[in-house]
Amino acid sequence: MTWIVPAQYHWREEAGWTSLAVTDARNVTITPVALDDGRLSLVFGTPVQPSQLIVSSYDIASGSGLPATDPKRTWNCLTSHDCSVVSRGGTVTLELLDVKVGDVVSVRAAYLIPRETSLSRTGASAQLELDTIAWVARVTS
Repeated sequence: MTWIVPAQYHWREEAGWTSLAVTDARNVTITPVALDDGRLSLVFGTPVQPSQLIVSSYDIASGSGLPATDPKRTWNCLTSHDCSVVSRGGTVTLELLDVKVGDVVSVRAAYLIPRETSLSRTGASAQLELDTIAWVARVTS
């Protein structure tokens, strides 16, 4: 199993918000991840399935070693037939078809989390917060 370092996140912990924002793409860790029987399989240690899970694949821009600006393909993994998401035992497993060796893949997850409930004359309402996290990997054989 390969551990992938988050490239960017905005997350609330008990002590408050913690963030890592990308200001220079050259500083993002791009982790090599091998295809498994023609599929890209990633496992995330979270007991909750994300509210949104978007994956984009990119070619490498000539000369720079960085991903091209525009994705060559994007999947909404909660609705796409080429991407499956399974939540089980404190993990979320993402399996993606139709990626090629050499592609750079960005995985972006978003969680809508109810934080506070307020009462009013019209009833109770939960305040939602958006937590986000992203990873970047290079597909290898």
